[in-house]
Amino acid sequence: MTDRAGTIDQKRMGELLALMPDQVARNELFDLARPLVRALAARFRGRGEPIEDLVQIASVAMLRAIDNFDIAKGDSLLSYATPIIIGDLR
Repeated sequence: MTDRAGTIDQKRMGELLALMPDQVARNELFDLARPLVRALAARFRGRGEPIEDLVQIASVAMLRAIDNFDIAKGDSLLSYATPIIIGDLR
């Protein structure tokens, strides 16, 4: 969930990560991260790819990041996912 400012509820993300690999938790994590996915995709607009394609690429990268994320390492999911998404968009 997000607050009015659009920031992601980190507590809820932690709760969902504890439930992994539950598919419902994975889907909800993705929904929580969707604003980041769209924002990163929008940064690459204007390079000849339709925005829908960029969002798709970023979405697949986000799902891969969710699947490979290790909460025990102490990073936030979004900090972990951002370079993965950007790398795929390049």
